[in-house]
Amino acid sequence: MPAHGYHASHQRFPPGESLRLVEAAGQAGFTRAMCSDHSAPFGAEQGQSGFARSWLGAAPARTGLPPGVVDTPGQRAVRRVVGAYRDGGAQVLPELA
Repeated sequence: MPAHGYHASHQRFPPGESLRLVEAAGQAGFTRAMCSDHSAPFGAEQGQSGFARSWLGAAPARTGLPPGVVDTPGQRAVRRVVGAYRDGGAQVLPELA
């Protein structure tokens, strides 16, 4: 069955505002919350760059929505960080492993 999710764009909104937007999305009927890893803005017009891993810890705690992330190991994220997040996440949210 298809799921409808909200993608929090870290390059557009600061982390706190993204959490508020995900809360609103959950209240509107969205069933997932996701984001992509941005360790820095891609350009001057993108003034935000929240750290995906800390945001992904806070989002489900605040909203109850299962989290998701788009990672690009080797291009933007360090493989060791991605692996640690994946393995640690599987320990605290086994239904998502």
